[in-house]
Order: sequence, then structure tokens, then C-alpha cells
Amino acid sequence: MINLWQAKRLLDWPVPAARSGVRVVAIAGRLRLSPQQLRQAGISAAYALTDLEPDLDRCIANSSSLLRQLGASIAKEWLARLLRS
Repeated sequence: MINLWQAKRLLDWPVPAARSGVRVVAIAGRLRLSPQQLRQAGISAAYALTDLEPDLDRCIANSSSLLRQLGASIAKEWLARLLRS
């Protein structure tokens, strides 16, 4: 499990990436940052496994399949965005 200090350290790298024009997409078990905090951190979009399975115990138990499902959904969404631009 990542504590709050570690989570804040993870947010050190997206800002330089975003300044370089790289879009940063984050996936988390659950999101605790506001959209404004995510933007300030340089994150273009963030997704949580709890969006698919709100029950935390089931989310943890099924994290592998939820991550695959969420990854496929994100790939489709971002590919569609790229094709439109």
C-alpha cells in the first residue's frame, strides 16, 4: 500500500512530462485527488478501479481483471481521441 507521502512523491514526475507536451494518464485503485489537483500535477486524465467496482474488498480481490478491463477501456478512449485529432 502506498502512503500519502509516497503518493505525493509519485506526483513529482508528471509536471515535467506535461510541460514537454506528454499527456499523462494515471490509473489508481481509488482516486483521492480533485480534478484541479490532478491538473496541477500535470495529469491529463485519471481513472480508478473503484469506478468499475465500488466495493473495496471485491475491487482488491479482482484487481487484475479490473485493471485489464480498465486498461482496454482507456486504450479505446484515447485511441479514439487520437484518431479524431
